[in-house]
Amino acid sequence: MIENYYLSPRDDILELFPPLVDLVLDIGCGGGILGKTLKERGVKEIIGIEFNEQAVEHAKNFLDKVYQADLEEFEPPFKERYFDCIICSDILEHLKDPWNFLKKYSKFLKLNGYLLTSIPNIRYYFTIYSLLKGNWDYTSRGIFDYGHLRFFTLKSIKKLLKEANFKIVRLKRNYRLREPYCLHQNLAKLLSLYVFKDFFTFQYVILAKKL
Repeated sequence: MIENYYLSPRDDILELFPPLVDLVLDIGCGGGILGKTLKERGVKEIIGIEFNEQAVEHAKNFLDKVYQADLEEFEPPFKERYFDCIICSDILEHLKDPWNFLKKYSKFLKLNGYLLTSIPNIRYYFTIYSLLKGNWDYTSRGIFDYGHLRFFTLKSIKKLLKEANFKIVRLKRNYRLREPYCLHQNLAKLLSLYVFKDFFTFQYVILAKKL
């Protein structure tokens, strides 16, 4: 049975999805639920890449084509400047070399095409609190996910995107009061007083344009 993690509708990604997009590459497409919604909204073609075999089988019900692959081993067969938008949600932090990965995949975007990505924030207050207590305990999900190889702040995210020739056009903060997950996002936003917003931001969702 497929895990719920792979069936997330990703409303935060949908909120920043750009208009007038026909061709999408969804890297880490999970079970294809996000792609299903985008197809319902009029996107003409969505190609997915996903490692989890069960998620791939599920995604095939909704996407035009799905590749099962280890991203760092996969040789993409796509035409250069083919896609209008590449979605890369909760992926970059799992890669050994996200810097070269972005540069490699940017060539498949049209000029002025979009990258839509979400990346955890290592500057989140709970991370700092854990370090002050001398803890760095990996977990099955969250910032301390076992699979996370790279860690980013907003400043280093901006540098990552700039070096890959992308310009940020929209940025959304996913606030979280505590880890593990709880629902009080509005309270976390209020407590941040906006001055400390970087410390209550659990994750950044970013829409960037290829330069």
